[in-house]
Amino acid sequence: MKQFNTIVPTEQQSLEALEQLREALTNMGQLRQNLTNLRDGGFTLLPESRRLKVQPVLREKQSDPYHIVPSLQLCGDWFSQAGFEYNQYVRIITLNQLLIICPETAQLHRKLRSV
Repeated sequence: MKQFNTIVPTEQQSLEALEQLREALTNMGQLRQNLTNLRDGGFTLLPESRRLKVQPVLREKQSDPYHIVPSLQLCGDWFSQAGFEYNQYVRIITLNQLLIICPETAQLHRKLRSV
């Protein structure tokens, strides 16, 4: 079985991260409302948006050989133009039906691997 090492943040770091997350959620909520207002107003061609279809993918499990999970593939020049490159690591944060994809810096990746 694969064993994972984790970095345990200090209480102060956790509180700071929580405050940053609260602020990000507030901003994301405002962004979501603005996008909803634009969509409902008939403005469907947002320049930074992409419309993708979530596809089913078969993922076999011992308990269920026909286990189907949702899958989303992100690829293309637009993804590169958004600042993402191949061989780069990212963090994906899920928040109430929102996905936030953040590039992981090389420094952070090395730090996480060394633990």
